[in-house]
Amino acid sequence: HVSRRHSGSKPVLSCELSMPPPPPPLHSSPSSSSNLTDTSYLPVNSKDLRSRQYEKSSKLQDKKTETFWKVFGPGRVEISLQQFKDRLLKWFCTDTRTRRSLSKDDVDKICLTCPQLIKCTRSGRVSKDDFHKWYFAWYKRFRKPFHQIRHYWNSWLILGVSTTRDKVSSVLSGSREGSFVIRTSINHPGCLALGYVDSDRSIVHVKIDYYNAAPGDDEEEDFEEEE
Repeated sequence: HVSRRHSGSKPVLSCELSMPPPPPPLHSSPSSSSNLTDTSYLPVNSKDLRSRQYEKSSKLQDKKTETFWKVFGPGRVEISLQQFKDRLLKWFCTDTRTRRSLSKDDVDKICLTCPQLIKCTRSGRVSKDDFHKWYFAWYKRFRKPFHQIRHYWNSWLILGVSTTRDKVSSVLSGSREGSFVIRTSINHPGCLALGYVDSDRSIVHVKIDYYNAAPGDDEEEDFEEEE
């Protein structure tokens, strides 16, 4: 607001600024005891987010365990190692939606290498809890790339975990420049291992990290098996 006033014989202009009232706070603090437990206005911190993600993941792992285990009948909490291997050979195709399963050598290598299954190999028994721990620690990561590499896996362009680094080097020995072999990694689940012949005829091995690079969830939607 601008007004004119007189100071002696000279008019003087005065200016009065009217400031708008301050905007209300984005989230007002609770004003009564009934609102003291209301934390909906607070942002979700990373710890809470990780906790929710872990809870969701744990529920999915439980569902996967039940899907794998249901063929053994209700109330069954332990099976033989051979039953586990036979079941895994069939279940892998259903779980990853591939036409090609793991080989028996692949399954044997998994049982002998994964820490969660080594004691099962010694005892000859696999419990439901053993399977759950193995799924969460190793298999969940191992299965993730298959929704992207499914076609190449089905076409035998990618080899299984029983194919070792030494075997790849032996196969590529004497091959021409650019020859290569791709295999799934057992020590780095979720990764592929690429071996190729370099320009100087040396054999180079590199790791392709699909687990951290591939987009999407770690899990695909579950579905029922065909009887």
